[in-house]
Amino acid sequence: MRALALLLLAGTSAIAQEDLTEELAAEIAPDASGLVRKEGKLGDAARAKFKTAMGVEAPAKVVYFEGEAELLTGESGKLEKVRICVVPLKTKKGGGQLGVCVAPAVNTIVGVTVKMGDQEFEEVPFFMQFTSYDYSSDAIGRPMSHLDATLKKAAQAADDEQKNLRGLVAQQQLMRRIQISSDTLSGKLERQEASTAEAKELKKVFDAVDKSIADLKFFSAKDKKDFGEWMTESRASLADIEAGMGAGDMEKAQEGNRRLLTACNKCHTAYETLFREKREPLGLGTGYFRADFDLGTDPGVDGELQKAAASAVRKAVLMLEEVK
Repeated sequence: MRALALLLLAGTSAIAQEDLTEELAAEIAPDASGLVRKEGKLGDAARAKFKTAMGVEAPAKVVYFEGEAELLTGESGKLEKVRICVVPLKTKKGGGQLGVCVAPAVNTIVGVTVKMGDQEFEEVPFFMQFTSYDYSSDAIGRPMSHLDATLKKAAQAADDEQKNLRGLVAQQQLMRRIQISSDTLSGKLERQEASTAEAKELKKVFDAVDKSIADLKFFSAKDKKDFGEWMTESRASLADIEAGMGAGDMEKAQEGNRRLLTACNKCHTAYETLFREKREPLGLGTGYFRADFDLGTDPGVDGELQKAAASAVRKAVLMLEEVK
């Protein structure tokens, strides 16, 4: 399934659940088929989970569309059940709507759309990170106080257990920063914009990633060797990107970016599941949607809007995951 385009359109007021139409649902999830409008409720356990996670009562009913779609990260040709809803999005600058498409059976956010305000953007890195975002059903239902306490414990790093925790937290934070910078860099390369800012930022983040690896007690000698080789490849690719950008040689920069993405994919394939398995028993799965943990921040998007959108995504996922 292709990535969803992210739009912030002018003149959009807040839209209630009841305003969700098939046309709007198809806009949120353009590759979904067999869309059927439904209304449902959250059971007692789901309502309790919602209140624990969000700190407010769950809505009395949920209006959504259900259909099928092939996921970007799924098996080729396999269709997953998807659910689509809209939730109001409010900031001091105005109101709008956030549309979310979720594949609840595989705990994946397919994508989001945002309509709000007097600006228009496409392929915005902050919102792009929600495309094919795998979340933890456990983490998404936990209160923010649990994450706060865990981050505080990780920061102490007084013993091997806390150092391991610090390493896991750092890896999650740093990978989200990498994603935002990488998406921004790729966008600039596609538009033939010469800028070395993202390459410089990635170099700083890679240095921090290297440092955090020392805290991971479960990383074997072979893991460290393989990881080191991929980091060497990544740094060589970054050097070519920076040199190409600086000299106006976009072909060299684009080739460097292709090699960088290949090195990143090797590492993700090898370790993504391992890191998830180590984080989740500690309540550190993805699904808090916090800029200091499992989301990257985007300097191109207003900070208040990022925070409001992240909260709205969490609310929507909790509803779509549990609605009956």
